[in-house]
Amino acid sequence: MRGHVHSHLGRVLTLIFDQWRTWRAPAQSCPARPIQACGFRALLRLCVFVGLLSGCGTDREAPITIRLVDQFDQAVVQGAVPFEPPSPLEWRFDGKDSLAVPGENAQTHGWRAISGTEGLSVREGLLVGRTSGDETPTLSATLPDNLEEDFLYAVEIRMRVSEGTQVGVWLGPSFEPVPTRARREHYPWAMVSVPLEPGAEFRTYRLTNDAQTFPLGEAAAQANNRFTIRHVQVEPTDATGTEFAIESIRLVTRREHLRSISSGPGWQALGYIERETIVSRSPERVRFEVELGSHPWLDLAVGSVEDGPVTFTVKVGAASTAPKLFRRTLTLPGHWEPMRLDLSDFAGQQITLELGLEAEDPGRLGFWGAPVIRHSGVFPRAVAPSPARAALPDSGSVTPQGVIVILADTLRNDRLDAYGHDRPTESLSSEQIRRLRSLGYLQ
Repeated sequence: MRGHVHSHLGRVLTLIFDQWRTWRAPAQSCPARPIQACGFRALLRLCVFVGLLSGCGTDREAPITIRLVDQFDQAVVQGAVPFEPPSPLEWRFDGKDSLAVPGENAQTHGWRAISGTEGLSVREGLLVGRTSGDETPTLSATLPDNLEEDFLYAVEIRMRVSEGTQVGVWLGPSFEPVPTRARREHYPWAMVSVPLEPGAEFRTYRLTNDAQTFPLGEAAAQANNRFTIRHVQVEPTDATGTEFAIESIRLVTRREHLRSISSGPGWQALGYIERETIVSRSPERVRFEVELGSHPWLDLAVGSVEDGPVTFTVKVGAASTAPKLFRRTLTLPGHWEPMRLDLSDFAGQQITLELGLEAEDPGRLGFWGAPVIRHSGVFPRAVAPSPARAALPDSGSVTPQGVIVILADTLRNDRLDAYGHDRPTESLSSEQIRRLRSLGYLQ
């Protein structure tokens, strides 16, 4: 603060000296006016500069940014409503299935071995077997016809395997199993795999592919020009001579996934753009008490993952009659809409900022992406440099003003062979992604 004040003090003293010289200048500097008029105007300007000087000594300094994500713990959330998540779709081999078990292969709850597996049976509430031969071990089951219209978001498998490196799932349109070679040649995008952790402990593997859409039901398939899923095939391991035991296989629908997202701060991705986000559910209203500096504005992006319309509102004031600064209804899910809202009418005030969400059905999701109050024309305050900055040639005396942005193209997961793209990608970044995925650091 002291250096900040001193810099302003130097500028103001320079201006005062310039005005003093104008006041003392001979009359020819103002030939059209008497010397008294020139002196009076200069004196008036001098008084203004002295007033500026007196303001420079205050300890009050406008913040550069106010991150609402950081303020969420102190925020007030109103209008939250309870909601029931949809029923799970799950094969449990202890008899507690939520999916109907067909008459065929009833002893194994509808599952059968297609290739590379022997001794498939249910023992002590587990689907067990042993891999054998040269073909990829594959288990298969047909989905019931009476599933509610939705989309498949993920497949969760809880099991233990003695050996192997990968566990995979294939989702297909056929009622009959598809051989391994045909799956990999004609439907590579429908394959999902993750690294396997062999051992004696049961582990849960979540397999998902955000780049693809997997409809459940004819209406959802026709609306998205996709086939509906009829068949699920599981590759529990890629090793032969290995024993496996599966506790459950769970289909996580998109509706169930959305209902599992809790309100509050978190990272959310829309259209391959990830932002630190405040998640809300209609008709919630999140209120923040913030103190604004000069020239404030609200920087944020709004987005939704719901198929129905969701309306975002921003207002200042807790009263229901307070005017709304912003109201936007989104009908297209899966993308961000950046916004800039001017708050200059409230500069220098303590305000209640309310973020509200409206929808026809309670519990609809809305994302407030990276909401930050910024102040135009405010520069970072000088602070003691860190050891790293002190080691620089300028000893860290210059406050950095820039941001380094690194952009990379063609790295969508549906264009990388590590995620099933049918063409090999040989760039250095692709090699690193394959390596990180094989080590289990990427899903």
